[in-house]
Amino acid sequence: MQIKGIVVAVTGAANGSGAALARRFSAEGARLVILADLDEDGVRGIAASITAAGGCAVARACDVARVADARAIAELAKAEAGPIDLFCSNAGIMVTGDPMSPDADWQSAWNVNVMAHVYAARAVLPVMRRLRFNGHEMLADEQQGPPLQRERRIVADRKFSR
Repeated sequence: MQIKGIVVAVTGAANGSGAALARRFSAEGARLVILADLDEDGVRGIAASITAAGGCAVARACDVARVADARAIAELAKAEAGPIDLFCSNAGIMVTGDPMSPDADWQSAWNVNVMAHVYAARAVLPVMRRLRFNGHEMLADEQQGPPLQRERRIVADRKFSR
């Protein structure tokens, strides 16, 4: 996929692989990189470093487990530069525990590590289809397969139950 001239959104972009993806997309010539994360200061810092390097980036605080926040990212892109060409659904959380952990822990992991991808698709695909547009959604996944570490079971059960 050619990155030059496209609009990219990256969730989980305050650090780690999300920040690295955002920087790489900018270095490859993305017209705009939208960085989204719960850590607003973190994404603002990454966006500032991209801008300082000559790229174009916008930071937004975002909870990917909320439908409204996924829609807000798509609306921000449209207002700034047009529809999203590539949505990199990279945000994820590590919730420690095992099958006996509280339901709230499991639900939190499910909302961020699974449903956030659904919300992102719902936010960007209708515009892509309406414009008969060949946009892309990239779903990031951790490479933490078996053998499972007991304290990482909540995330691993979702990611390796395919």
